[in-house]
Amino acid sequence: MKTKKHPASFILSGAAVLALSAALTACGGSSDSEPTKEGAITVQCPISTGGSLLLVTAQGCLGELGNQTHTMSCKRSTLHMLSGDNWTRQEVETQGSSINAAGGVTIQGRAIKCI
Repeated sequence: MKTKKHPASFILSGAAVLALSAALTACGGSSDSEPTKEGAITVQCPISTGGSLLLVTAQGCLGELGNQTHTMSCKRSTLHMLSGDNWTRQEVETQGSSINAAGGVTIQGRAIKCI
């Protein structure tokens, strides 16, 4: 099993920095040899027409931040995310990092919006 970690901090809305503790580090995800678990999110997040905005749905989707895949979902204006793939929406919402994304956020140089 691969180990993937959240970055130590996120840049939110270009200004504020949210430092995440090691307790929020997620281990897991899939490798080429692991079967996709039932209910795992497998759809790529849509990207806005200009290609600059990652759009995250309530159903959940996979998006690239830096050079890592993250599984994300939105519940109202809260963005939930876990590094890696092969996560279900319930796992993302209960085990992942939660970030207030009202109005959108920027993480690792990527603008993200809950839709």
